[in-house]
Amino acid sequence: MNLLCSKCDIVKSIDNFYIKRKDLDRLNLDNYDNRCKNCRRLYRKSPRGREVIKKYEKSDKGRKAINKYKRSKSGQISIKKYQQSAKGIVTRNKAIKKYNLNNKNKLRARDAVRNEMRRGRLIKPNICSICKQNPGPMEDGKSRLQAHHYFGYDKENWLKFEWLCIDCHIIEEANDGKKI
Repeated sequence: MNLLCSKCDIVKSIDNFYIKRKDLDRLNLDNYDNRCKNCRRLYRKSPRGREVIKKYEKSDKGRKAINKYKRSKSGQISIKKYQQSAKGIVTRNKAIKKYNLNNKNKLRARDAVRNEMRRGRLIKPNICSICKQNPGPMEDGKSRLQAHHYFGYDKENWLKFEWLCIDCHIIEEANDGKKI
C-alpha cells in the first residue's frame, strides 16, 4: 500500500509513514500520519517544529506523556543509553557544576554533618524524627535517613538539623519547613 505525503507530494510506501497510535489498525490508511517520516523529521528540526515541541513539552499533556515514557521500559533504556554516551556525560557534568555553584552553602552543610559523623561526634539514629519509623536501607545499602536543615544553610545553622526519612524530608521541603 502507498500513501501521498502532504508535504513533499511524493507517493511512498506506508513503511515511510508513522502510525498515529500503536493500537490502531495498520490496514486502515487513515491511521497513518499525513507526512512521511523524512518530512516529519525535517519539520521537528526546523525552528517552528522545535517551538511547537517545546510548547507541547511544557503543557500538562506533554509533561504527562514525557513522564509516562520515562517510566516505561523503552524510556529507561533510552535514558540509560544517553547517560552513558559522551554527550550525556558532558551534560551531567555541566549540571553538577551548575548545581554546585548555586548551592555552595547546602553542600558545605552536608559536608559539616558528614565530618561530624566521621569524627564520631554525631551518630545517625535509625528512626525518622517525624514519623518515628525505621525506613531501612536503600537498594544500594545507603541509609534512607537525611539531615533536614530546618533553619537553612547558613554557616551558623550547619549543625542545626533533624534526621528525616526521604518521604518526610520531601514533605518538609515542599512545606518549606512549615509544620502541617
